[in-house]
Amino acid sequence: MGLLGRRVTGVLAALLLAGGPVLCVQAEGNFSLNYEKPEGEKYYVLLPVQDAFYEVEKGDSLWRIADRLWEDGRLYSVLYDLNKEGVKNPDLICPGQRLKITRPLYLDRQGGAIEYTDVYAYSDPNDCTVGLLSTEGVGATCVLYGHDEKSYDIACMIREKEAAQNSLKDSAAWEKTIRAYVEDQCGDLVQDLMFEQYLSEDGDPVYLYSYVYEIDLSQYEREGRIHLYVSAGVKQTAHMQADFVGFGTDGDSLRDRVRYVTASFEELLPQGVACTVNDNNIILYPSTEWEAASFNVFAWIEQYFDASLRASTGYNEKQKSNKERLLDQMREGKGTYGGKKKAE
Repeated sequence: MGLLGRRVTGVLAALLLAGGPVLCVQAEGNFSLNYEKPEGEKYYVLLPVQDAFYEVEKGDSLWRIADRLWEDGRLYSVLYDLNKEGVKNPDLICPGQRLKITRPLYLDRQGGAIEYTDVYAYSDPNDCTVGLLSTEGVGATCVLYGHDEKSYDIACMIREKEAAQNSLKDSAAWEKTIRAYVEDQCGDLVQDLMFEQYLSEDGDPVYLYSYVYEIDLSQYEREGRIHLYVSAGVKQTAHMQADFVGFGTDGDSLRDRVRYVTASFEELLPQGVACTVNDNNIILYPSTEWEAASFNVFAWIEQYFDASLRASTGYNEKQKSNKERLLDQMREGKGTYGGKKKAE
């Protein structure tokens, strides 16, 4: 299934980002999360929002604990690295001691990047073009347009962080707000909603949620249903917030790519230096207000695909024709008072 309503009106980042951005095409790679640190020095690290702990029992060793938790005792060195502050000697641990067992997760940095005038940068997945999406007043000014067999689009929005958005650091409250909105506004249209919550190495919040959006084609006078995978990511840095909205035909592949792009976003400004980025035209439109400290993806996806389906099925033209026929009937005095003109 093609992605309805997709219209690429530009293929070079230079057409979109004022100030000389750089777009690099990267080679095929793996975008999934891994516990193993990638070879080389270039990778992104995501840390779970909340640490998990293990209480040492009598007879335990780091090898035995690693084998019990991760089915590989050779990972005892990972346990040691996580607990160097409290474990001075890997061969000496004590019953009752609490060990941090939350392992960092790694994303292999593939090499492609979009950069805006030494202000911010983020990586793009392989085999994608930068373009626009626009249909009936709904769209995005910067989109990573995937060309591989698992077609996808990732729309981007970069803006200044507002004071109200600091609540994003409360991951539980953020998730609760979104779940309440979905229950109240979306009903059965949104299915399989799931969340991921991380911190970057610098402590910046990195959150994602994914869901299946179901479209009933009967409302467009067609038969069947469309199941669309949607994944949204948001990351905050010292002065900025980046929102990424992906949609496509393969849920796992899409989620991996949106997570990768979101985690890669970085602010390039020196510490303490602020700037204005709201005027650099990296936006999704229209914007629908809600209580969560992130872009309202649910409303935008519904608006975008409703406009796309109306255009692709000819529904708008049919409604327009019906309206014109009704107006003609009214001009002729038909369709009113039993089809007869009102008595004078």
